Amino acid sequence: MNGNDIGVLTEKIREILKKYDFYYEVPQQVKQRMLAAKKRTLRSILKTEGSLGVTGGAALSLFFRLRQMGISLSFGASSGIVKTAAAFAAIVLISGAALTVNRYVIAPYTAVAPDMRGTVIYAVGEAKIQRPGAVPADAAIKMPVNEHDILLTGDKSRLVVQIQEVGTITVLSDSKVTLTSLLNKEGHTEAFLDSGKVFSKILKLRRQTYGVKSKTCVVAVRGTEFLTSASEGATEVQLREGKVQITALGMKKEETVLGEGKSAMVREDGSVRIRELTVIEKLELEKLALSPYIENLRDKTSVEIEAIFQRLSEAEHEIDEKIRKELIKLREEWRRLSPLDRLRRQGKPISKLHLRGGEMIAGSVIGSRGGKTIVDTGAGVIRIPAGEIIKREEID
Repeated sequence: MNGNDIGVLTEKIREILKKYDFYYEVPQQVKQRMLAAKKRTLRSILKTEGSLGVTGGAALSLFFRLRQMGISLSFGASSGIVKTAAAFAAIVLISGAALTVNRYVIAPYTAVAPDMRGTVIYAVGEAKIQRPGAVPADAAIKMPVNEHDILLTGDKSRLVVQIQEVGTITVLSDSKVTLTSLLNKEGHTEAFLDSGKVFSKILKLRRQTYGVKSKTCVVAVRGTEFLTSASEGATEVQLREGKVQITALGMKKEETVLGEGKSAMVREDGSVRIRELTVIEKLELEKLALSPYIENLRDKTSVEIEAIFQRLSEAEHEIDEKIRKELIKLREEWRRLSPLDRLRRQGKPISKLHLRGGEMIAGSVIGSRGGKTIVDTGAGVIRIPAGEIIKREEID
């Protein structure tokens, strides 16, 4: 086997690894064993002339795979090519030093199946994926996502998952989302939002369906862009494009069709309150919608996918500048508003509380704790002993 043959083989192998740029997490103890075995295994390969052994078998498998893919290679009578391929196979299979990228290794033998359903296309900060029965693992670009996986993010973190022929979901900071269904037999995908925020950018669906479920409601769509936020006792849906149907899960079980540019607050009792989105909220949704659905994702390398998101930085900066200017205007207007008008601007329900002493306090009731009712008056938050309130009435 001459130098030219080795060069051709090396280039063919390089093309295959570039095409199948898939990632598989390696536990720390396995990685240590891989490093310890590297020199021992390669030394054994070089000493063996006629015997293929385990790595020779891997080389044969590799060559047969190359031939099936239309790459013309011949063994001939030379044992040199076997040794070269065996050494290469050993390096691919056991070298933790050469192929390690952060905590992931390139693994041609664990290529994602052609019908891959969910794939990580962006991850920053503390973004993790937890498989059923396993501990959370750091997310990485092109990492597969499966049904029942839990998507987790920490502070200042973000995770974007692309679902085949459905769209993308962006998990924002401090959030927990479970993929309870992922393109099941009926073509349905559902994300359960336990806490935090998730932005859904859904294609014009034909056979498939998509929905987001929380503790207070179910949001069903066929093609739209919307943000779902879950907090204690309530879920907010902000719609950028299209329409969504919201089904409350409380006692009232209201069904609401939400239109473009609006927000719906669904409380645990089933009540739904709708308002117009603010200019800043619309800009924030526009920024989230920049994350693209990537066509032919299987053919893209992780480097190419990362470059796609890097090119979005200029557009993000332009939107951030618009938000900054709007905030300056809002501060000036805010100073001129009354406390109750500030609450109204935030879409908060306002109540009038009549106290035993004859006093009356107006504000938005946040909740209760320790026998006290917590009220946001627009000028600050106060706590009123529950026994002091003799009447509560809702006002516009």
